Amino acid sequence: MFGEGIVEIIKLSFGTFIALFIPGFFLLCSIIIRYEINSHPEIKPIIESGSLVAISVGTILALIVGLVIDSVRLSLSWLLRISPTYDAWVTIDLSNATSDDREHYNWIIENHFRYHQFYINLSLCFFISAFLICNVWDRWWLLIVLSIPLAASAVYSFKTTITHLRSRFIK
Repeated sequence: MFGEGIVEIIKLSFGTFIALFIPGFFLLCSIIIRYEINSHPEIKPIIESGSLVAISVGTILALIVGLVIDSVRLSLSWLLRISPTYDAWVTIDLSNATSDDREHYNWIIENHFRYHQFYINLSLCFFISAFLICNVWDRWWLLIVLSIPLAASAVYSFKTTITHLRSRFIK
């Protein structure tokens, strides 16, 4: 009983963890490269030690940076609300949903929306990283080139998410 609830929580939060951690880790590495952490003698041994503390702090910092990227994504999504048809397109009423409907809703979110979240977070991460490391790495423009198909994939996966939700919940 108790273990099943934990497994369900872990299943529903793993996609969020990946959507936040990988872009956050990449951007954190870009920040380290940009601000030349190696030139700071007090921080360099901590990073190079590979200790449990360094790994734990690095993981937490990557998640924090990932949350910042995700808040930028959410802020940018508010720009879409300028369109009068956007709210009508994405608003779905779940007040009459059965438990099977809610399970299906969670499945759609985990199997479609988390991809959108990951793609757009990684796209934003590459875009920001390109400007952070443009003085350090002469091929920084590759990150901008990589961010374009990621953004296109994010738009497609968002559209797929809304389409699946509408087909299930709007009759």
